[in-house]
Parts: sequence; structure tokens; C-alpha cells
Amino acid sequence: MRLYHTLLWEIRINLDDINFILDSKKVVDYFQRCSVYIIEFGSIMNDCKQLCNLFFQNSHVEFSWKQVNGLSHALAK
Repeated sequence: MRLYHTLLWEIRINLDDINFILDSKKVVDYFQRCSVYIIEFGSIMNDCKQLCNLFFQNSHVEFSWKQVNGLSHALAK
């Protein structure tokens, strides 16, 4: 949901060529594998992919282990 709202915001302020670095492997995997989901997550992700294809052709989505590891260490303390 956060990615969807971010995409809409960036379209409104006319940004392009953005690289999205996310801490959600499930979201990044969806973008890379183009899996089809029938549940609500899949519907939102399909909308995100359509927005990316229409407005952010030179952008890409990648996963950041660094953010996940930092969060894991913070929660462990």
C-alpha cells in the first residue's frame, strides 16, 4: 500500500526515473516475477505495476537486505 501511494504522489509532482529500494521481499519478488495473485495484495500490486509501466519506464524496484538487517537487529535488542 505504501508503494502505491508513493507512486501516486510521485506522478502528481511529475517525478520520473526513480529507483525504488524496498524492505519487502514479497513486493520486490512480485515485480520481478510478475506472478498473478487473485487476492487483494495482487490487485494492489497490479495497479502498482501498471503505474510503473506507464509513468516510470526507466525506474526499477529492488530489495535492500541492509534495511531488513537493521530492523532485525533493532527488534532483537
